[in-house]
Formats: sequence, C-alpha cells, structure tokens
Amino acid sequence: MAKNFNSREYITEIAEDVVYNFARAARATTPGLKGAARESEVRQKLESILPTGVGVGTGCVIDFEGNASSQQDIIIYENNLCPVFSINNTPETTYYPCEGVIAVGEIKSTIGKTELIDSFNKIKSAKELQRQKILSRSTIFDYDYYSFRHYLSMQGFDCTKEEEFNQDGNSKDQIFGFILCNDFSVKENTLIEHVNNCSKAIDRKLLPNMVVSLQSGMFYPYDKNKPSLCDSVMDGTGYVYGTPECGNFQSLLTRLHQAIRRGRTVDIKAFERYLVSNSDAMTMNVTSEVCL
Repeated sequence: MAKNFNSREYITEIAEDVVYNFARAARATTPGLKGAARESEVRQKLESILPTGVGVGTGCVIDFEGNASSQQDIIIYENNLCPVFSINNTPETTYYPCEGVIAVGEIKSTIGKTELIDSFNKIKSAKELQRQKILSRSTIFDYDYYSFRHYLSMQGFDCTKEEEFNQDGNSKDQIFGFILCNDFSVKENTLIEHVNNCSKAIDRKLLPNMVVSLQSGMFYPYDKNKPSLCDSVMDGTGYVYGTPECGNFQSLLTRLHQAIRRGRTVDIKAFERYLVSNSDAMTMNVTSEVCL
C-alpha cells in the first residue's frame, strides 16, 4: 500500500478519463446513447472534486423567454437550487435555466480549426443568454432595490446600482466557458492564428475563459498592459498561450472552483419565472368556496 497520496497525479488521471470517455462515447449508434455514455462517468468524476451543491450534466442552457443555447457537453449548475427540465430523461433534451448555470464546457479528443469554431460558437450561445434581474421597488420609500446572489446561496444581497448584477459589464456575472481536449491537431503558430480569428468574430464578453489541452499548452485571458493573467478576455487584451507550472487540468479546476466561489448570479426568485408567468401576481379563478 502506498504511503503517500499525490493529488495532482489523481487529478491528471481524471482529466485523461474525461477526454477518453467522451471520445469513446462517440462510437455509440444514436445521439441519445452517446449522451448517456458521456454524462454518467464525467458527472461522477467532476462532481467528486467540485464543491457540494454543484451538479454536472449535459444538454442546453435556456432563459425564461425560451431561448436555448447549442448543445453543451458539460453544464455545471446549482444542483440544489436550479430547476432542471428533462424530456424523457434524455441528456440531449435536458434544459437548465441560465440563472443557475455556473459553467459550460466543450470536450474534444483533438482540436483544429473546425473544432475551435464549433466550440467557440457553442460557448457563445450559452454566455449570450440574459439572466433576468429581480428589481423591486420599496413600498415605503421612493427608491429601487438592486441585488446579486453568490452561487450556491439562497440569500441575495441588496446593493447599490453600481454594485448590481451586470453580466455585460462584470466578468464574475458571466457563465464561465471552457474547452478541454487531449491535444491540438495543428502546429502552435497555426493554432494561435485560428484562435485569433475565432476571437475577432465574437464579442469579447462571450469568448471562452480557457482553452485547455492535456498534452500541449493552454489559452488563458491576459492583459498585456499590466501585464497579468485575468478572469476573462473582457477584463484584458486577449489570450496568452503557455503551460502553467501547476498543470493544465489543475489550472482549469482551480478556475472552476474560483468561478463557483466568486461568481455571481441573480436572486433565486428568478427561478419562479420558469414555473409561472408572473409569480408576483398569482391569481385563481374561484368556482367554489369551503368555509371552516
């Protein structure tokens, strides 16, 4: 029996399993079988190292108006709070309200130009969904209440208008997006050119937060004016390509933990809008009355 436990080696093995199992699932004969094969194993592995209360699934992200993202390989969400709508328990037809989604991810065995374009656009489709802010007006004083909520918390926080939830202006209020692959299929210079072209075609706030390869380097948001790494491209000037000392997948897991811990969303009351049209004005057509 080993006397020491190396957590970094354990996490590296998990990363390799995630990529391998996604590639292996592609051999299934129907989309439903592919989704089921991917979901169960990846969910177990990621949930085992992410904080309690976080769920891992696959499907589409939606907003309360019915807009839906593209199919997402990985959806990390507030498992204990977020309602999930699944048609016949099929992963491909499972929908998660954007207010409860923490992160989305695309998993590829190898990545070249085609896979980059596809992954960038899929993450964009989730990030551009608008979370609905809850704005209430005081019945006593003449002012509005502004608020935000940290992930996994049922309690929202009242704040000033400058501190309110703002996914278009605050990267911590955005869904975190990542791409994970075993390796890149093109040379470094060509890869950088492809990432540059993909980035120019998409609004900065909708770009992936990380593009991670297990075997090669990774793309991380960067501000050349400071210079320093940052949380999102919207906070900096672009991406930097390299290999972190802590390990590529370890770096991704660290950023996911940070997104869960630091990220913000809207008041939990927003979930009610997916259940009724107007939860503040529920009415009933009364046909009879029982008096006690």
